[in-house]
Amino acid sequence: MDFSLTKEQVELKEEYKIFAQKEIAPIAFYVDEKAQFSFDSLKKLAEIGFLGLVYPKEYGGQGKTLLEAIIAVEELAKECPSTTLSCGVSSTLFAYHIFNFGTNAQKEKYIPKVIKGEIIGAWALTEPEAGSDAASITTTAIKKNGNYIVNGTKIFITNAPIADVVIVMAKTDPEKGARGISAIIVEKDSPGFNRGITLDKMGFRGLQVGELIFENCTVPEENLLGKEGLGFLQAMKVLEQGRVAVAGVGVAIAQACLEESVTRSNKRIQFGKPISNFQLIQQKLSDMKVRIDASRLLTYKAACLISNKKPCAVESSVAKLFSTETANFCANEAVQIFGGYGYIKKYKDRYKIERMYRDAKLLEIVEGTSEVQRMIISRHLTR
Repeated sequence: MDFSLTKEQVELKEEYKIFAQKEIAPIAFYVDEKAQFSFDSLKKLAEIGFLGLVYPKEYGGQGKTLLEAIIAVEELAKECPSTTLSCGVSSTLFAYHIFNFGTNAQKEKYIPKVIKGEIIGAWALTEPEAGSDAASITTTAIKKNGNYIVNGTKIFITNAPIADVVIVMAKTDPEKGARGISAIIVEKDSPGFNRGITLDKMGFRGLQVGELIFENCTVPEENLLGKEGLGFLQAMKVLEQGRVAVAGVGVAIAQACLEESVTRSNKRIQFGKPISNFQLIQQKLSDMKVRIDASRLLTYKAACLISNKKPCAVESSVAKLFSTETANFCANEAVQIFGGYGYIKKYKDRYKIERMYRDAKLLEIVEGTSEVQRMIISRHLTR
């Protein structure tokens, strides 16, 4: 059991740290302020190879492990969680689903384009009345004359306003419940494909999230991923990796909050000395450090299990639960350390903490709420 990174992984971490500070950090404030996705950042992330880290070289990827992808995610998300998660949904949920369950033709059609940043993918499961209870979705896909006719509405879909292609979970056999759910690829120019509202969010404002509406949307039968009725099982497997990625973003936000807090507490003078000399501040910093280290180890463990094709359903939930709650804990403590300056967006300089505080909350909701993660873990313990 070796907890140290390899030389190559350390070099990868440094490479992405430098890239993030140079290319991502300078525009992070404006991505949040204007609630816009940076297509320029997408292009640069494609050029550096981020979008294809875990995919084989035959598709234009880097052939690296999920652990190495998480190392990169942490450095990027420390500067801009919105850009990181948006690109991650395209290269992780969307492309990962196709890579694991698609035909060779589907892989060759979509994965290289995602890796090059030529297309943006989305992954559509959640509906207005089906969030945590994913099996209760009502979107249907009925086979007719060699096509699937898709009808339904999806909500809270990352990249919905900007996606070129979407994987849609729909019921091909509504009578069978979860066993009647299938995964279908729908391109944006398909007849009956419509974008609904773009949601205005408290945090992760650069992350484009919205509705997708399907009204007799017609897609070819060959757009089915795998076999009919296996979509729910596929989705649960894809979410394992998605949860580890979100855990990585949680570690990043927590680490950013700690680093900013250490710098601030050393510079802020009160009662004639830096506030880092005060025991209550020291307690906050040390508690943040302990939780971050634990979160990182849990996340790395889950990433290694997936990389080695080992079961990871519980471990991914543990990592996601603890890391995202750690992000919220650290963001809250950082605001306290910064005081009034932690509650404002800008005063002579731009502050990261207020944005991180807003961003952190979403992580306890996406890819399965903290309550759902606890349910998954407890089922494993008591079954």
